[in-house]
Amino acid sequence: MKLQVAMEYLLIIGLVLTFIAPLWIYVTVMRNEASNQLDLSYAKLAVDKLAEAADFVYSQGSGASVTIKLYIPSGVVGGSVGNNTIRLDVLYKSSINNVIAMTQANVSGTLPSNEGLYEVKVVCNGSYVQISY
Repeated sequence: MKLQVAMEYLLIIGLVLTFIAPLWIYVTVMRNEASNQLDLSYAKLAVDKLAEAADFVYSQGSGASVTIKLYIPSGVVGGSVGNNTIRLDVLYKSSINNVIAMTQANVSGTLPSNEGLYEVKVVCNGSYVQISY
């Protein structure tokens, strides 16, 4: 009798695990996909916000400056600022995607590549806009 009860418990546990394991895998994959999409969205928001600030100070003229808070997401592996382009490189599905924003002003400077919230200073120096953190 005890053997039969033990076997029934094992059978029930096996059936439960058979249904839970695929569900767990599906949820994990979907969570990772959502996280990657979120990294891309945050990167796009960051470059757009920075380009808007660069255009704003450029329109104000030489000496104008603004400091903005900029969140860099975890998937960012690099980036660049130069020639009218602000770019962040985001790791997405084992490849690097370039997230780009164009500016009216010629821009130069550096961008952070580590995840976090940064204070970025945007300054118009006459013919170009300097971006630094």
